[in-house]
Formats: sequence, structure tokens, C-alpha cells
Amino acid sequence: MMTDITRQESETKTLRVSERQLAQVIFNNSDGIIVADAEGIVRLVNPAAETLFGRDPGFIVGSLFGFPLVDVETTELDVVLQSGEPRIAEMRVTQTEWMEKFFDRKSFTAAVARVLKSCREKEV
Repeated sequence: MMTDITRQESETKTLRVSERQLAQVIFNNSDGIIVADAEGIVRLVNPAAETLFGRDPGFIVGSLFGFPLVDVETTELDVVLQSGEPRIAEMRVTQTEWMEKFFDRKSFTAAVARVLKSCREKEV
């Protein structure tokens, strides 16, 4: 019986380490990562996406993403920052499963890879 508890504790510790490592990959990634559910509601946003969209996570999470979540090669987005400055960014979407409050939801992960240019650069 003692070995069963030790094994369970070891597996729990391994799982927690794995979760921390995955969180570091997501939150330290230089690409913007956004997870939105099938209805387009944002469930997760990393700091790079916050910077790209010029918004804080409290404003983004729980709100409508506002861009089509279509699984295609890449899409260009016209992004307007909170300051009103327009930008063009590149986005790639993949379908994923997102566990939330003990049930799985069909979701989409949008990787907003980079800002291609500001609209001022585009006009030049």
C-alpha cells in the first residue's frame, strides 16, 4: 500500500512539472498564441498576443476574438490597436481540444506569428 501512494505522488509531481513546462512554452513564446472556443470566445492569450493586439489579458480573455477561425495556411489580419494605430499581422489557425471546467470543447488555436508591417509602412 505504501508503494502505491509513493507511485501516485511521483506521477502527480511529474504531471505538475510537465504542466509548468508547457505553460512556459506558451507564455514565453515570442509568437502570439490565442485559444478561442468554437463560438469565437477567447479562453487563453499569451503575453506576445497581448502586445500584438495592444490589450491586456483582462480585456481579451472572455471576449469575442473577432477574426475568422478557419484552418488554412495563413491569413493576414488588419489589427487596430487600442491607440487606434493600424497593423497587419499574419495568423495561422489549427483546431484543438480545450479542457475547461471539466468538459472538452471544440476550440481553435490561433498563432499570430508576427506583425508584417504597420499600415504606414504599407502606404509607402
